Amino acid sequence: MNRLNNRWTKPMWKVMAAVWVAGLMAGISAAAETFYLEDEPLDFQIKPIMVEDRNMVSVRELAERMGCVVTWDDETRTAAVQNARHTALFTIEQNTYTLDGMPRAMDVAPVIVEDRTMFPARFVAEAMGAVVDWDAVTWDVRMY
Repeated sequence: MNRLNNRWTKPMWKVMAAVWVAGLMAGISAAAETFYLEDEPLDFQIKPIMVEDRNMVSVRELAERMGCVVTWDDETRTAAVQNARHTALFTIEQNTYTLDGMPRAMDVAPVIVEDRTMFPARFVAEAMGAVVDWDAVTWDVRMY
């Protein structure tokens, strides 16, 4: 029985290690524990992820809950997020965006994961005028 366990456990450990390393290389991990908007917890249908130490959320889910309108241009792979005061254009895999026509920089680019556009929560919220706080102890994101 011991030989059988060794025969199966060694390859299994190699597979598990490879998956772990691939995840590290991709830079994707678990996101914030809870997101709050005006002290109300947000329950996202599309689970947020962490990419390069940035919380990534579905841009449509976050922006619409903030009262914004989101439009998608499939040809340019650009999402426009708009409220009464601001318009921001975010393009997939680009570390720059425009806010009211002015170029801005981000340290991580928006990505598509399983056919969903995932954007850095901080940049989307701040572009629409919100203040964003990160609690490193509780892993909570608070937006006001």
